[in-house]
Amino acid sequence: MKKLVGLFTVIFLVFGPFSSSAFEETHFFDEEITDIEHVTVILMDGSGIVEDATVRVKEGKIELLFNTTGFEELCLDGVSMCIKAGNTIDGTGKFLIPGLAEMHGHIPDATSYDQNLQDLLFLYLSNGVTTVRGMLGNAGQLKLQQDILDGEILGPTLYLGSPSFNDRTVFSPLQARKKVRDHVAEGWDFLKIHPGLSLREYDAMADEATKQGITWGGHVPADVGLWRALEAGQSTIDHIDGYEIFTGTTKNSQIQAPDQTLLEEAVQLTLEAGAGVVPTNALWEVLLGGLSLADLEARPEMKYATPGERRSWRSRHQSNTPSSETKVVIDQTIKNRRQILKALYDGGVPILLGSDAPQLFSVPGFSIPREMENMAAAGIDNLGILAAGTVNVGVFFADQDSFGQIAPGQRADLILLNSNPLDEISNIRDIAGVMVRGFWLSREDIDARLAEIAARNKDGAF
Repeated sequence: MKKLVGLFTVIFLVFGPFSSSAFEETHFFDEEITDIEHVTVILMDGSGIVEDATVRVKEGKIELLFNTTGFEELCLDGVSMCIKAGNTIDGTGKFLIPGLAEMHGHIPDATSYDQNLQDLLFLYLSNGVTTVRGMLGNAGQLKLQQDILDGEILGPTLYLGSPSFNDRTVFSPLQARKKVRDHVAEGWDFLKIHPGLSLREYDAMADEATKQGITWGGHVPADVGLWRALEAGQSTIDHIDGYEIFTGTTKNSQIQAPDQTLLEEAVQLTLEAGAGVVPTNALWEVLLGGLSLADLEARPEMKYATPGERRSWRSRHQSNTPSSETKVVIDQTIKNRRQILKALYDGGVPILLGSDAPQLFSVPGFSIPREMENMAAAGIDNLGILAAGTVNVGVFFADQDSFGQIAPGQRADLILLNSNPLDEISNIRDIAGVMVRGFWLSREDIDARLAEIAARNKDGAF
């Protein structure tokens, strides 16, 4: 791995300061400037690492990245960074990466900021998930999005999809167009597509969305198909289902390996369309019945799920116990989905990290390391997995904000790790602290809040 040293160019990001009044239980710093010192910075562009680095954060953004050992010499040149910060975080022996994104997450009704909602938002942050793309618009979410940015409630930065376009909400092409205009007027960031749209309805939606300047993403409706969704301009293909159908894995109701020629064509079509892919394979393997109930219930993060969620998940899993014959189909399907994902990655398609939490045995935040480990099992290298949750997402949202890398001008979303995730992707769990928009959550802060959440959900355990 290439080692980089020296002073990096200063770039400024217009991103306002946040009030700390709403975070009295968290050890946020009062000073304008915070330095994370003597840390190894992992650069997400593949150019290497910066050893013994200092990352300076000011007013919610990264202001400087420089080599710590050169600090005194640089001070002699009279540069402004010679003013020592009032707050420091010791990164000795630790590794710094950008905050992670959940590109297929779910935020519930937010008409009231009840304890469950606050807990869900914190579960994301506790795992270093500092950006969430909400994939189903619901009441109160747009206000929640702004309140988070204004410092009224603690949570990840949100990008919010509209209420769903599907066969229960769209009944004609004309209505699809009106629904697009309504959601644009309401202020959603993009349109959410579910299965069930007819081709005529989808085409009307896509045409009107293009006219209105709003993107759309999500599922590929069966009547539309992968080719048409990509041609129309769908920004993300979420889940691998559309690729399974396109590559013939379900031909004649039989499960078989993807047709290699069709898979290569699918990769090329996706590249030409400029779409991103959000695989969510880890959850899909649970939904398929590929993991035992005992193993799922034994996951440490289950203590953070509500009793109602755990009961519901157990009931759903028990009703979907596969036979030995079905197990063969499940194993082939899992293999197919991983093969498709690897082909997309190898072909240069932007892979975007997402886990579709909360879902069946999928706890927000904690589901992201599981998705990353699943990507590793598909053959994606560790830097590529990290990029899927950081720089790739930053590029996707580049017209709206600057984040996803550790560089001047980027939003100060950071994860301090005790172990190098380039060595083992599971090291992403070994968190020493998380910074979200410049606010610092120490390991002690995180553990204390997680203990409270677990205590609240203790009744009604399995």
